[in-house]
Amino acid sequence: MPYDKYAGRYFAAANSGDGFVSRFDEIFGSLPRLYIIKGGSGTGKSRMMGDIANEAEARGYTVGRYYCSADADSLDGVVICELGVGMIDGTAPHVTDPKYPGAVDEIVDLGRFWDRGKLEEHGGEIKDLIDRKRRLFGCAYALLSSAKNADSVINSMQDAAIDLPKLIAAAARLTRHWKSGSGFRKYTRILDAFTMKGRARLNSFAESADRIYTVGGRHGAGDRFLREIIHISELKGHPVFVAPDPLNMTSVLEIMIPELGIAFVRDAGDREVEKHINTERFIIPELLRPFKPCLTEAKRLKRGALDSVDVILSEAAKIHFRLEEIYGSAMDFTANEELTRALTERIFG
Repeated sequence: MPYDKYAGRYFAAANSGDGFVSRFDEIFGSLPRLYIIKGGSGTGKSRMMGDIANEAEARGYTVGRYYCSADADSLDGVVICELGVGMIDGTAPHVTDPKYPGAVDEIVDLGRFWDRGKLEEHGGEIKDLIDRKRRLFGCAYALLSSAKNADSVINSMQDAAIDLPKLIAAAARLTRHWKSGSGFRKYTRILDAFTMKGRARLNSFAESADRIYTVGGRHGAGDRFLREIIHISELKGHPVFVAPDPLNMTSVLEIMIPELGIAFVRDAGDREVEKHINTERFIIPELLRPFKPCLTEAKRLKRGALDSVDVILSEAAKIHFRLEEIYGSAMDFTANEELTRALTERIFG
């Protein structure tokens, strides 16, 4: 399987139990060329990146697409892998400014195509909408923190009931034929997001791998099993892509070992599965049974908090799309398209 750390479809950040967590520096920070796009909601940032990404693919280049953690239909960034060229949305909440202006980074300002008179007419409404949206996201982060706390209680109780020698032995059997790799490194790639349209998931690991293992079970031994696979990958010297839980970014949901063409995922989609690993067999029921009432209550609290997050973010979506309407009505999209064509010529020579 071809290996490129920038290729695939991922989220560039996460709305998490620790607030807004960005992976922009990790993903885009070492690129030799980066275009930072500035402009309000609805000014065509995502469309510009999508058009250039499509052109790159039409020319035979490999493209990584990184989606917005609040709106999975919108791009936060793209990378044209063979050229080492990236484009990102440099506006809030992931404000980005050039580190090496001109030499590496360049600002693409879509704000120059606004009709400022039209925006000034809506000045009071824009301020009110932005402030309301900020407050709603603050409430969502507080609820995500509560859900994370409940999740931590669940994980602690379940960890105490894991038959660790049995789990380690199973991971060792599964990986005993793996050969040595080029050198261990861990890359974080976010596949899940709490968005304004509900929970969204990308299936990039399953789509990319040659061999797929599904990892499941009612109890929380999956994270511990995947950590053991990561540990073995480190010992054998293989780079690993790790997809964290957006609620708790230290918890592992899926992994991919690209040099081996292997992925461990929750759902394989329509791909054929090599083996299903039921991690419930690593749980000692007698150790978990005394905590059953506590587990039930913690799960109820977590579910209630996450349901409330969906409600709050759906309200934020109404505000977001109203802002898009206002900025879009004041935007000269013809000039935007001309700039997109000019950038395309620069990027592809």
